[in-house]
Amino acid sequence: EETEYSFQNEVFLNGDLGNAQVTNAVLTNALGIGGTLWNAFSRGTLPANIMSSHHLHDLETSSQSVFAEGTWYLNDQLSLTAGVRWSDEEKELMDSQFLGSDLTSGNTPEVAKTDTSLGVARLFMNVLGRSRYEFPLQKMAEDHVTPSVKINYEYSDTTRMYLSWAEGYKSGGFDASDNVKRVNYTTPDSSSTFSSEEATTTEIGIKFDLPDANLRANVAAFSTEYLDMQVSAFVGASFVVSNAGASTIEGIEGDFEWSPLDGLFVGGAFTYLDFTFDEFIGGCTAAQDVAFRAANNNTITTPIGPMVIYDTCTQDLKGQTGVNAPEMSSSLYAKYEINTGKGFNVVLGADINKIDEYFTQNDLDPSNLSPETTKVNLRVGLEADNGKWSYVLFGRNVTNEVGQSFGVDLPLISGSHVGYLQPGREIGMRYRVNF
Repeated sequence: EETEYSFQNEVFLNGDLGNAQVTNAVLTNALGIGGTLWNAFSRGTLPANIMSSHHLHDLETSSQSVFAEGTWYLNDQLSLTAGVRWSDEEKELMDSQFLGSDLTSGNTPEVAKTDTSLGVARLFMNVLGRSRYEFPLQKMAEDHVTPSVKINYEYSDTTRMYLSWAEGYKSGGFDASDNVKRVNYTTPDSSSTFSSEEATTTEIGIKFDLPDANLRANVAAFSTEYLDMQVSAFVGASFVVSNAGASTIEGIEGDFEWSPLDGLFVGGAFTYLDFTFDEFIGGCTAAQDVAFRAANNNTITTPIGPMVIYDTCTQDLKGQTGVNAPEMSSSLYAKYEINTGKGFNVVLGADINKIDEYFTQNDLDPSNLSPETTKVNLRVGLEADNGKWSYVLFGRNVTNEVGQSFGVDLPLISGSHVGYLQPGREIGMRYRVNF
């Protein structure tokens, strides 16, 4: 299989913040420097209006695999299934980023490629952590052998038990963010790549299918150990994938569906999850980063004035939880269909979804903690027997409980934070016609 992934990311930073007169007055009063924001940041040496970065990323991937599986029936009830997959993958990357401004070159990739302004480079590094580079062709190759084994036991016509073990992987890759670290203009830093993630999982479960009782149910317990787990982190202006060392995810999950009466369906599901990092040096919270910067900095002299250089703030997250991993989550639903005998059905429905608190970012900042929520959804509708039309009146999250879907530290303003909230209460109606 041959795949190609290419993009050209253009970023333009307007230094007058949309109101040059107000900005000039503020900068003049506060810093004694007029002009744009970039002129102030550069101590009056770069009165540019717009700065720009141009990231060109072209990745080609070649992959191939061979898979074999067989089943051995030991008797009428017991069977053993084993399989193995061999995978080979090669990646080639051409990656470059050019920086410019309307003062020093221009705001197109072709012109910015020739821009050697130290002021532009310093500002981009200090404001967004970005640098200019033009790397030669980078290559990466890896192959994996992943076996699997599963034992099935047909206890009865309605009950089946199983035990499975398998190894898996997620291939490594290159940093595709705009903040790729480099040694120099033509040499990427070792952190610009991340290695493959490997996982070993064991699962034991039981499945019930009871037609006489109109009941179906499943319960399973699982344990997955990750090595070099790939995690995504927001680093000021982009997301960067890195390896988290080792982690273990264990849990129990189950679901059921039951129809006690004609037209009535009741079901639900639950998951208990224990996500623990066994080894992970992660990024700091906003508060930790502010304290670290205050205690660990050094100032260097540059052609555009003094610049403060910071070491990287990290924290040991061994024993801590991962992101989007609530300890308990559960749902319960009911649906009742009433046949009116007049060519349409009345449909009533309700579901309840409860989720424990969880973090939305790997730094485990309390500002990134989504609270426990219990959301209730209701609906009532009419549906044609032949499926030609339907009308539904619905209420989503009628309890109006709001969690957080995402949260990050803001670039430029140390210690600041922004979060995205989940939707609150919604009331609406939907009409559909099928032709």
